[in-house]
Amino acid sequence: MFLYTMGSADHVFKTGKVGVTRETFKHDTFETPSVAFCPFFANTTVVMPKDTARMVTAEMFTPSGGRMLKPNIKTCKFDRTCVCADMHEYRLTDHTHRDAGHLGYGAGESERATEFREKVAFETTLVDPSPDKVFKVGLYTEFDEVPSWAYARQGAYTMMSLEVELFYVTDMSHYSIWEFLKGDVHAFVRPRQMFNINSQQVGGESLGPNITSQVVYQLRTYYIEEAVVSESAVSLYTLGFLALWILGQRALTGLFIEALMPAKAEDPDRVQARELPGWLSCGLCRPLRGCAACCLGGRRGEAAERGAPGEGSPLLA
Repeated sequence: MFLYTMGSADHVFKTGKVGVTRETFKHDTFETPSVAFCPFFANTTVVMPKDTARMVTAEMFTPSGGRMLKPNIKTCKFDRTCVCADMHEYRLTDHTHRDAGHLGYGAGESERATEFREKVAFETTLVDPSPDKVFKVGLYTEFDEVPSWAYARQGAYTMMSLEVELFYVTDMSHYSIWEFLKGDVHAFVRPRQMFNINSQQVGGESLGPNITSQVVYQLRTYYIEEAVVSESAVSLYTLGFLALWILGQRALTGLFIEALMPAKAEDPDRVQARELPGWLSCGLCRPLRGCAACCLGGRRGEAAERGAPGEGSPLLA
């Protein structure tokens, strides 16, 4: 077992990979992803229309129908200057098939059973300054403001189906300790939320002076995978994981041997003596008497009582 464990540790450090255990959780609601509309090329700025009050509008479709939303529209900068529609105050809700199984797009009635999902439709009059006329579209949430990116042709209708993966990335370094002391509560375990975007586009061939672009998204499923990982295989998190793995293997091996080949007691009538190890006894009594006095006193007491009956000796012969 020792050789197997050492071989596993050597494999982790040489290959730079470590196994990740994932768990799947069902969410009844999910934060509506915010959207960043960016130009196609870096170091450029998306062109805004004269009527900036309605340059980005959003409408949510629920089983009760469509309703206009009021996202917070603002300029945001990455490696290019974009326009962001923050949707932090809105949430998507999952509905049972019994309640929404016969609803189609826009909550219209469907004779046959369908799979209705709440969706949000964005309409924008922004313009990409490049000759390609393609937007770089980013999706993010308040939980993790690093966007997941996709592309949408200007003037097209782009439908996105989203799958969500959630990672808690551990960082046990002097940098994270300093960030934690400065007030960053997520310094040691930073959440990362990634969107797997499956999109399909329709139209976008005719680009007139008043062309509008539409981006519509919905969650494909509300079952979300979550995992705890480290940024690299060589980290304190990996070392701790290997230490727990070794302790777990030792405990399981002991239980396996005890179940198949139990130890035979030489004297069944004798009471098994159990006592705390020396290091634990010193640690427990140190706050009261001091480690040196406690340990020396305990040893002297043991020496004095070696000839006297103890817990391991029967009271009656």
